[in-house]
Amino acid sequence: QEGGIADNLCTNVDPSIEVIADREYLQRAIGSVLRNAVRSGGSKGPIRIFAERQTRDDAQSTVRLRVEDSGPGLPEGDFDTHPAAVPPEARPSTGDGIGLGLAIVRNCIEACGGSVVCTNLRPSGLAVDIQLRAA
Repeated sequence: QEGGIADNLCTNVDPSIEVIADREYLQRAIGSVLRNAVRSGGSKGPIRIFAERQTRDDAQSTVRLRVEDSGPGLPEGDFDTHPAAVPPEARPSTGDGIGLGLAIVRNCIEACGGSVVCTNLRPSGLAVDIQLRAA
């Protein structure tokens, strides 16, 4: 459909990149991050997804998956305590509340041996960086 989410999705992910992770946890985490990006910023601009392989100082390879939206971002200081990656003003008014939150995303990724970092973008938007061990 014209004007749909596919029109606002920009990806740059090499299909040969693989990570060490529990498939179910990883799917749950990435699905939640993408749903939140669509809810909070999908109509305001593109959602960008990219992944890159990185080598740490100890020569171990990691993969950084980054999802950026064009929404309002999170209130400063809420990155560790905010229960959801969708700010209150962007949450649907119907339904059962906040849905899968950033805390669940973080738990899923940490269970895979990875980490999650959120950063507000300027002038608007949220970037969610997921770091995992490369396969």
